[in-house]
Amino acid sequence: QSAPIILSPDAARAVFFRGERLYLAALDGSEPVLLLPGALTVAGPVWSPDGQWLALTYWAEGTGAKHNLGLLQPDTCRLVLLGEQEGWLWSWIP
Repeated sequence: QSAPIILSPDAARAVFFRGERLYLAALDGSEPVLLLPGALTVAGPVWSPDGQWLALTYWAEGTGAKHNLGLLQPDTCRLVLLGEQEGWLWSWIP
């Protein structure tokens, strides 16, 4: 079973999982880029309506820690941790 590919709103880029790692790919055939190579596990990425951010759920690998929410700017790999916000995201409502 393969993981889904999540297209950006403009359908020019996509994020997908390879194992437990999240990648960003331009749909021009260029090589995918690993996002967040550190010790966080992420799930459920959802593109913002403008395609500038991904909202996602994250947790520290191997700790059984709570699932927190964050925002990832895929072009810079900037991750904004939303502190006390726990849970899972299913959609982005502006």
